[in-house]
Amino acid sequence: PKQAVILSENVLGQGNPMGMQAEDRAILYEDLAEESPFRGNEVLYWTGCSTSYRLPGVVISTAKVLREAGVDFGLLGEGERCCGLILYLLGLWDEARINAEGFSKGMHELGVRKLVTGCAGCYYAFTRVYPTLGVKPAFEAYHTSQLMDEALLREELQPKALKGSYAWHDPCDLGRHCGVFEPPRRVLRAIQGLELVEPPLNRENALCCGAGGGLMMYNLDLAERIARSKVSDELFRLSVDGLVTGCPACILNLKHAASSTQRKMAVYDIAELIDMCL
Repeated sequence: PKQAVILSENVLGQGNPMGMQAEDRAILYEDLAEESPFRGNEVLYWTGCSTSYRLPGVVISTAKVLREAGVDFGLLGEGERCCGLILYLLGLWDEARINAEGFSKGMHELGVRKLVTGCAGCYYAFTRVYPTLGVKPAFEAYHTSQLMDEALLREELQPKALKGSYAWHDPCDLGRHCGVFEPPRRVLRAIQGLELVEPPLNRENALCCGAGGGLMMYNLDLAERIARSKVSDELFRLSVDGLVTGCPACILNLKHAASSTQRKMAVYDIAELIDMCL
């Protein structure tokens, strides 16, 4: 389909699915990228395409949480490129393999040993898809919720109390694709005063937000209808103060769906919620 061709050309040409200029990737968090460049740090904080271009607040909150936890991290800024997951999902496996090989080689040359990302899609790509393509990265990949969970267990991260009820939405790529269910829940339960409310369908049975797999770019109307259905039929009925998740596509689509209704619901990345407790 025409939309798929555009997506692949954007990834291979501009380094992101949206076709944005590569040099503008870090423009919305330029000061942070300049303050904390990756120079062989213990951890590379990999922001991902959607978060970089459309959710800079998540980047800034994640950096604050990592600093609070004493993590030695750095960013690549405009040096980041797409993980290539969308190529794999579109069935362009040869292109996806070439992209993965180039990515892994670049990370090896930079000396990246440990990578953390708040993008569920990137995490899925690095841990499950790359091996499927015959590419094994030399680094360990973590989702931000996993790193926060470890920091809490070591008492290196001690969030303050936050009163309110919040629901955790399991992103498809993080949950059913990678089996990461408990780390984000443990992080949220560690916040004193916070009530964690489970949607009726959760974990491997969680309802998709509608934006994954390139659907938002291929059929925006369908993606938005799925999100509105999830928000209206499931999430609003929970009567929570906010929804928390760990995927930029979920955040963007569910935020838009919630804002298009008369009732309002705040949608947060898990790093943003922890940042509120620092």
